[in-house]
Amino acid sequence: MFGTVLKRIYDAEIRLQPWMHIVVTKIFTDDVYDVILASLPKKHDMETFNAHRSFYWLVKDGEPVNGVDLFWQMLRAELFDNLAACLEAKFGIYGRSIGAELIHDVPGYSIGPHTDTTDKAITGLFYLPDTGKYVDQGTVLYQCDTPDPRGKGHKFSDEYKPVTVVPYAPNTALFFPRTDVSFHGVKRTPVERWILAYDVFK
Repeated sequence: MFGTVLKRIYDAEIRLQPWMHIVVTKIFTDDVYDVILASLPKKHDMETFNAHRSFYWLVKDGEPVNGVDLFWQMLRAELFDNLAACLEAKFGIYGRSIGAELIHDVPGYSIGPHTDTTDKAITGLFYLPDTGKYVDQGTVLYQCDTPDPRGKGHKFSDEYKPVTVVPYAPNTALFFPRTDVSFHGVKRTPVERWILAYDVFK
């Protein structure tokens, strides 16, 4: 059911600007993507992170979370371990555990340029919009000459030069190894966003 995901990742071109990453379009088959959209959790079932973001945990601290809906149990069981192996082979970077959660952002969400926490080996973001109208609301990839070995967040400033925006497009995913220069962020968005975040941890 999810074999196309791994093939699309294997076949994706590795991009090197502003740093190593891949963007995968049509990562799920159309019928699977339709089921994903129909299976998004209700907001009252999600854990509030802040005023603009909430989570629905699938794997936390390396362990499957109990009580998730049946479809997400199936996706987790059939995809997640193979996905980790696929990403590790693609980037030549290996980890010890995974984490995954569905993310819901409401209008007003933003995050400044950051490299992700240092315990991450690989970051993955599956974009889950039901329309192609908001492609400009994706992740901005930045170039910065000052590495960040601590993985702390940063405020927007002229030091971070936007190079590209990964489109917030239906059935599209972004994957990259976390490094000291993998600066990325989201400008303040006026729309709702749904994302499946998938991480390989060191």
